[in-house]
Amino acid sequence: KSEALRLIEWGFKSFTEFKLFETGEVVGQARVWGGQRMSVPLTGSGEVTVMLPRYPANQKLKAEIVYKGPLKAPVKKGDPVGVLRVTSTTQSVNEIPLYAAEDVEQGGMIRRGLDSLLHMAFRWAL
Repeated sequence: KSEALRLIEWGFKSFTEFKLFETGEVVGQARVWGGQRMSVPLTGSGEVTVMLPRYPANQKLKAEIVYKGPLKAPVKKGDPVGVLRVTSTTQSVNEIPLYAAEDVEQGGMIRRGLDSLLHMAFRWAL
């Protein structure tokens, strides 16, 4: 057998796919600046799955949503927003693209002003 074929076979034997979220299931939220709502729900483009080593069994996973935010309104359903970064106890890392699950239209002047004040206050607190 060729070395490439052995490597591919090892990959199929050593890793397996795990489903984390169903199609359309909300994975988390992203903050929206100046929108009619303060956040937008996020989903994958289908089922959210990761490839993980088969061993050790029963690994613990750490997941975090990573995006540049806050997002600026308007946000349209299907817009790419960021990624779900999943790390296993074996330090295997998967990044799954996340998309806006709903539209968030731009809010009125008062809403944008409040968001600006919150943003400045939060920055000053750091």
